[in-house]
Amino acid sequence: MLTVGTDKMCALVHSLSSHSLLFDRIARPTASELLSTQNMNTDRNVVGWFEIYVQDIDRAKSFYQNTFEVTLEPLESPGMELWAFPMQPDSPGCAGALVKMNGKDSGVGGTIVYFVCADCAVEASRAAQNGGKIQKEKMSIGQYGFIALVLDTEGNMIGLHSMQ
Repeated sequence: MLTVGTDKMCALVHSLSSHSLLFDRIARPTASELLSTQNMNTDRNVVGWFEIYVQDIDRAKSFYQNTFEVTLEPLESPGMELWAFPMQPDSPGCAGALVKMNGKDSGVGGTIVYFVCADCAVEASRAAQNGGKIQKEKMSIGQYGFIALVLDTEGNMIGLHSMQ
């Protein structure tokens, strides 16, 4: 079973409309735990934002832009530098950004952000070509598709998920 750690603010970046089966494998609170949680809105995805902390923002931007073939956009925020992944406010999934913030280290933690891919082996290969390191080659997770794990240029482990 896949579990989501809570020691860093991150999220699974996932399209529920086309990949909802993976979420059936994620450890979730029981019904009684949900009822005892007064402040959680269970009418939507629990996680609404993710941040990947980095030390070298230019190196990290280059890695993510080239690996996923997207353009990150700057977000204004006092005391930190943020570069957001493409956001679709009316679409399922979760938005997020790379963040450089003094006093916050990057690196492998207890949470893995999964990026949705057509074929996770392609992005894993691109990650390696852009300064990252493949930790776990593409592997089957049964009827839920495939995953690969890579380290980015800042030492963060990220996950890649695809149905093929």
